[in-house]
Amino acid sequence: MAFNNLSVFITAKLLPLFLAIVGFGLLIVVHELGHFLFCKVFNIHTPTFSIGFGKKIIEKKIGSTNFQIARIPFGGYVEISGLAEVGQGDQEHAQSQDETSFAAKPFWQKFFVLCGGIIFNLLFAYLVFCSLFMIGNSHPRITVTHIVKESPAQNAGLTLNDQLVSINNHSLIPSKQKRLSEIRESLLKEIKGNPGKKIMFTVKRKDKEIQVPITVGKNGMVGAAFSSPIEKLPFMQAISAGVSYTNFVIAKIANAIKSLFAKKSLEGAGGPVMIIAMTFKTAQSGLIPLFIFLAFMSINLARFNLLPLGITDGGQLVFATIEAIIRRPIPEVIRLAVNVVSIGLFLFLAIYLTYKDVATLFGKFFAGVYKKALLLFK
Repeated sequence: MAFNNLSVFITAKLLPLFLAIVGFGLLIVVHELGHFLFCKVFNIHTPTFSIGFGKKIIEKKIGSTNFQIARIPFGGYVEISGLAEVGQGDQEHAQSQDETSFAAKPFWQKFFVLCGGIIFNLLFAYLVFCSLFMIGNSHPRITVTHIVKESPAQNAGLTLNDQLVSINNHSLIPSKQKRLSEIRESLLKEIKGNPGKKIMFTVKRKDKEIQVPITVGKNGMVGAAFSSPIEKLPFMQAISAGVSYTNFVIAKIANAIKSLFAKKSLEGAGGPVMIIAMTFKTAQSGLIPLFIFLAFMSINLARFNLLPLGITDGGQLVFATIEAIIRRPIPEVIRLAVNVVSIGLFLFLAIYLTYKDVATLFGKFFAGVYKKALLLFK
């Protein structure tokens, strides 16, 4: 019994936690790899490639670069010769002006070096979604993912994770003749086309097929949400579908950020604690949900680094652009002032969002405990 409990704990908690940490580290590696590879293309010296901040735990020198893993895992950096940035170790080569330094390179090369992390974050998202359309779902069945309380679906006895087999004797199982997208379209058409009428669902539940008659609401809805499993596509179609879907996600995230600024509110924004909690939660659901979440986070990381703050790639790009226009370096005192203000704003935002995340997560926890207590003593 003790062995079984340990096995369940490792599978349900430790393994997802390990995958969440590895996944988070993967995003850092992808981002910094973008900067690093563009530096190599343009022959710019990179003394250090670090995953994490603080005191180094493991290090190995390969060529002229010291690769290391540091104690604080939430972040990382590539030390670039001739480019002074906050939080990048000792920066012994920050003021270098030789031919292998960032400072000696033309603006267009600086542009790609500074945008390298953003480019690679977006490429990671494109790669994930294209790969998912190539792999597809091994069992592409439409399933029930959400049921509205006191809805026709709930009243009829439809339950979460029911797999749809047919509706009014029309098959909902994918075949060579009928693709998944067509099946989902016909499912929604059948529901919306029968307002106020009874329709018959056949569902698979725990290896048994069950018939569930549901009276559609007058609004043409049953109060249930259905999954959209990814269908395996041929190579070129998978690339096209993956690119289109990634573009859709990028647009949605951009609109969400625009909405936050328009409302002048941080409602819906998550901080470090929420990100860790969500990464852990998706890791518990499996590798595919984890990679989908990481693709979303990779796009968000690219978006964050576009912000014109001294501590982001966007801020460094602003510095480089101004220097290219005025044809001289920006005074160090101005750089320092901008960086200090940027760090202050970033820390304030991180602390506020962390407080908000903890309050939300613990609020849900205590609400759950309270509900259980009520049931016990009812």
